[in-house]
Amino acid sequence: MDRHPKLSIVLATKNRACYLDRFFRNMEQQMLGCGCPAELIVIDGASTDGAIEIIRRYEHLISFWVSEPDTGVSEAVNKGLARARGEIIKLVGDEDLFYEGAFKKGVAYLDEHPQCDCVIFHSNWLFEIENGKHYQFKLTEPSGQITFETLLQLIFIKLPQPEAAFFRSKPLRQISGYDEKLHLYAYWDLWLRQLKAGHRLFAVPEIIMD
Repeated sequence: MDRHPKLSIVLATKNRACYLDRFFRNMEQQMLGCGCPAELIVIDGASTDGAIEIIRRYEHLISFWVSEPDTGVSEAVNKGLARARGEIIKLVGDEDLFYEGAFKKGVAYLDEHPQCDCVIFHSNWLFEIENGKHYQFKLTEPSGQITFETLLQLIFIKLPQPEAAFFRSKPLRQISGYDEKLHLYAYWDLWLRQLKAGHRLFAVPEIIMD
């Protein structure tokens, strides 16, 4: 934890205690296997459901955490970005489950493709039904360099998950992260602004998470 991190993992969460124990165990696996020094930053929006107790239980994994009111996910993510020290940024959700070696693949891709500013992998699209089982459906997987045209086409074939992306921190900071006036589709706006700024985004049709 004392080494300067190459990878900064940022979690924005609020009142999601039911997911956090599994989340932190998954993050420990990913951080140990990513092949580089990593830090985990947790921005909690003043949870009242017991989440803080779980966060404290995993403080050995966390470089920085705070629990305070915010205006939503976009502000929370930007708070995390302001604290991040790594050259690669990984945004994560508390209910995400990453497959073994997922973070190592993201870091390795950016190391091997210096022309890439953001790489977007893919996730399983799962919905939980009443009996506790999960229903999965498949959509076309985008692949290769993303342009304005292909990004707009993705609306009709598959919306890439922001949690499946790995960003270089310097280009991300140049466009100031998320627009805090937006919430649900702030990541879509982010990718549009990245393309407008000349950033190079690539999609890899490999599933790394549920």
